[in-house]
Amino acid sequence: MTIYFVRHGQTNYNIEGLCNDDPTKDVHLTEEGKKQAEEVAKKLYDRKFEMVYVSELPRTRQTAEIINAFHNAPIEVDGRINDRKTGYDSKPVGDFLKYIGTNIYHAKPEGGESFQEEKQRVFVFLDDLKKEALRSSARCNS
Repeated sequence: MTIYFVRHGQTNYNIEGLCNDDPTKDVHLTEEGKKQAEEVAKKLYDRKFEMVYVSELPRTRQTAEIINAFHNAPIEVDGRINDRKTGYDSKPVGDFLKYIGTNIYHAKPEGGESFQEEKQRVFVFLDDLKKEALRSSARCNS
């Protein structure tokens, strides 16, 4: 199994320097972000996709749909791969970075999560993905 990790293209919040971890906010790809996704799509054109996983944040699905246009693989939303809950949604990234300071792994803003908590959540997703790949491989070899 080959896994490709792709970050979303540029968003309106990136330009404004704002945090976003709330899927209900209007955070979307800019024209530049769409071009970035199209460039990745061209680079991955000849690769085989069996499944595309995206977070609950709309910008990730927007990016994935552009990249997946050549593949038409199923797209599955999984909240375990959402961005870190910062507690600073719609506030300046600089404020969040100032809060975490040098305690980047353990600082946990009110309403947010620590980097360690985010990492644990993502690792559970990756472990489940690995288990599914092993089950699929075993079915194919039977």
